Amino acid sequence: MPPNSNIAVGVHNLGSYFFVVNTKNYYLCHHQKSNIMKRFLLTLVTTILYFVSAYAFDFSALNENMQRLYYNITSDTIPYTVMVTYQMDNYPYYYTTPTGDLIIPETVTNENITYTVTSIDNHAFFHCNRLTSLTIPSTITSITTGAFNGCGGLTSISVDEGNMVYDSRENCNAIIETETNKIIVGCKNSFIPNSVTAIGRYAFNGSIELTSITIPNS
Repeated sequence: MPPNSNIAVGVHNLGSYFFVVNTKNYYLCHHQKSNIMKRFLLTLVTTILYFVSAYAFDFSALNENMQRLYYNITSDTIPYTVMVTYQMDNYPYYYTTPTGDLIIPETVTNENITYTVTSIDNHAFFHCNRLTSLTIPSTITSITTGAFNGCGGLTSISVDEGNMVYDSRENCNAIIETETNKIIVGCKNSFIPNSVTAIGRYAFNGSIELTSITIPNS
């Protein structure tokens, strides 16, 4: 209350409000205003935390096809490495899904540090059904089950010949885990080489245009 205006003429209680009337001014006070402020601050903090936590990546960058890919840092010391991941923590995982020819780069630079791209996260491209082709570089050593689950638009898949963990032998249009001879990602144009001995979970999930495939004796 301002100075020289503290001569109360009357105090009137109206539920949660009370009025103090004096000779200088009329003041409206709410005895719950501190609780209102606390609730407001709590809502504000909760909202900020929601939007911060909604993003699942450490940074993003454009690849050579000008597609924005998202990365989590897996090693922030030498050798610097990253994992390709998705944009948001919850389905559909992207505000705008990647489309067209997806090329995973061997390296990516962020804040003057060049990282080697070594892995692809689970759900990294979940239901990105407008992707048409997929190229895996030699640096990828881990592809999590479900990374390309639901990518039904894929027609071409290739792995760099220098990759020591995965391959696309005989131009099979699939990703094969070299050590186990297991197909882990396929598409509607895949065929299964005779050397393949297993088909991984979700390997053909979402390939709705796949009409037939031949299983070899192996």
